[in-house]
Amino acid sequence: MRLLQCALIVVWMAAADLAAQEFRGAILGRVVDSSGAVIPNVTITITNTSTNTSVKTESASNGSYTVPFLIPGPYRVSAQVAGFKAFVRDGIEVQVQARIQTDIVLEPGVVTETVMVKADTPLLETNTASVGEVVDQMKIVSLPTNGRNPYMIARIVPGVQPTDTRTFTRPFDNGGASSISMGGNPSQNNDVLLDGIPNVDAGNTIAFIPAVEAVQEMKVQTNTFDAEFGRAAGGVINVTVKSGANQIHGALHEFWRNDRLEANGFFNNRAGQGKPRQRFHMFGASAGGPLYLPRLYNGHDRTFLFGSWDSIRQSDPTSLVATVPTAAQRTGDFSRTFDGRGRFLPIFDPFTTVAVPGGFRRTAFENNQIPAARMDSVAVNILKLFAPPNQPGLPLSAEENFFWTGSSPDDYDAFIARLDHNFTERQRLFFRASASRRPRLGDDDIFENIATESRFLNRISRGAALDYVNTISPRLLLNARFGMIRFGNVTAYRPAGFRLASLGFPERLVGQLLEQIFPTISISGITTVGRSGQEESLDNVYTLQTNMTRIGARHTLKWGGDVRVYQDVGLAVGAASGSFSFNQAFTRGPDPVPVTVSGHSVASFLLGTPGSGSIPKNVGPAFQNVYYASYVQDDIRISPRLTVNAGLRYDYEGPRTERYN
Repeated sequence: MRLLQCALIVVWMAAADLAAQEFRGAILGRVVDSSGAVIPNVTITITNTSTNTSVKTESASNGSYTVPFLIPGPYRVSAQVAGFKAFVRDGIEVQVQARIQTDIVLEPGVVTETVMVKADTPLLETNTASVGEVVDQMKIVSLPTNGRNPYMIARIVPGVQPTDTRTFTRPFDNGGASSISMGGNPSQNNDVLLDGIPNVDAGNTIAFIPAVEAVQEMKVQTNTFDAEFGRAAGGVINVTVKSGANQIHGALHEFWRNDRLEANGFFNNRAGQGKPRQRFHMFGASAGGPLYLPRLYNGHDRTFLFGSWDSIRQSDPTSLVATVPTAAQRTGDFSRTFDGRGRFLPIFDPFTTVAVPGGFRRTAFENNQIPAARMDSVAVNILKLFAPPNQPGLPLSAEENFFWTGSSPDDYDAFIARLDHNFTERQRLFFRASASRRPRLGDDDIFENIATESRFLNRISRGAALDYVNTISPRLLLNARFGMIRFGNVTAYRPAGFRLASLGFPERLVGQLLEQIFPTISISGITTVGRSGQEESLDNVYTLQTNMTRIGARHTLKWGGDVRVYQDVGLAVGAASGSFSFNQAFTRGPDPVPVTVSGHSVASFLLGTPGSGSIPKNVGPAFQNVYYASYVQDDIRISPRLTVNAGLRYDYEGPRTERYN
């Protein structure tokens, strides 16, 4: 059945000419003479002045022309035909998804004469009804963003509203960058594209965030976008990565923050502690130019390469005020144990409970001390791992008797590279690859032993895109594109060789566990110890798109579709060795039900009498769903002053199924 489904999808793709989520721009217009009469069959050349690569077309019978699939950048339009002077217009800036109207007026003369026109004023985009705004490279680089996440700049566009209160969002804070509402729709209901390829996981979280220096432009569309865009209840964000040029260009950057330049915190000063270590280094480099292999290949005017590396080395300070068992309580001595109101807390033996008329009755421990022979061996072993008090704490109750300060590394590295190659004036291709990694050790190892040892988090992102454009004729163009992303978190438990039997747990229990980790021990009023086990949450998204464009005298017709396969796997063993909670209920008395000013959670723990406990048996499902869509879009040029954009789109979101069920 699945093989048949795959076959049907392949047949549908071949028949439908799937559409791309187009991120490039276009130049279009009419060719007329000085009297306004249209001139057909004029050879028009569109040249990217940074790479010196050209695309040629001819004007139609009504003088119109359209050249799509132009990467953002500076362009020159030239035209020539016998009996007229050559026409050249420089300084045309094509932005993301822009359709630049550039009409050509030819004057009588010989081809050797040239009429030069310079685009000194911005050219209006009057050929689409889409509502949106282009954030150009100058704004992306110059506007301050705390954390240098380029997607945060989308929040300044009208119609975009943040749904969180973040003021510091780094390139690996993917959830923060995704928390926006567009056009009044719920958060994370938007389509985010990178070079036209979907850049979100199965939950619509942005998967890869390029460095500021790697972004050419960003188009934010909040409403009425063309039929070729879909799977977005809100809006569409389309980011393009820089490409190389004939001129070698590059940049270096470094942003630095250090605790030596900052004051100590209030709680650190109160506890007599110095400033913890804090470091924030954000640095990187980018470069682009023609591909050059000495004595082998010179890619000038033909093959271009761009690459970017972004890195963060961060160490954040953390401080904590907590409560740990006192030295006396660790030996079973509760003779000086009081609550926060100064009331003495007698300790009762839960194993002496008997039913009496009207309730129950327990016997108190002599001198409010638990004999060593009555202490649970597992509890004694675990209690040895609690750090001793390092400050007096509150009067009588001794609460808040432990202070900890520290820091933890939080590193990040990201790479992105793009290769553009022009086979001929008719065929061109680009390939892009990206990768990022965020290895992070938790910042909560307050006892610096296995009871609180931090887990290791690794957030990864991998991506690739391949795009091919073929100008089959001046009137017919093909664009095919494939992309993939892999994004998620892998969390490993430390230490890897931990054995539950080392705490005294029976081997018969160990054999029933998914993973051996330090159990989660929650003692009421005392800081919790233990960690959850390994977690794995990874998403794969595969995209295949093609696009056919037919350019007529009055109609620019595009048709096609989009196929995406979303896969996500998730495994979280949780507290695989058990989660146990302790409170004062088992050591209250003499009647444990009505008398509440008695008992203590540490006493219940020493006796091995938990209030609750559980051991999860989690599974790791692998889900998948297939999305596909087809569309047709017609831009009808009714007159030089009126263009109608008409489109029809069909979307189908397949059911979410378990891949191995």
